[in-house]
Amino acid sequence: MHTNVSPTQDFKAADGLHFAFAIDREDPRLVNIKKREVEPDWKYAD
Repeated sequence: MHTNVSPTQDFKAADGLHFAFAIDREDPRLVNIKKREVEPDWKYAD
């Protein structure tokens, strides 16, 4: 599986950005795309 996601900011200071997917009749799998983010998003702004 390949996904494309847009840049986002963690404005709630929560534990990342999640989405879930399921293939056929499997249980949904939860994916956190920003869990390993170390620096706050505002530090990347120029």
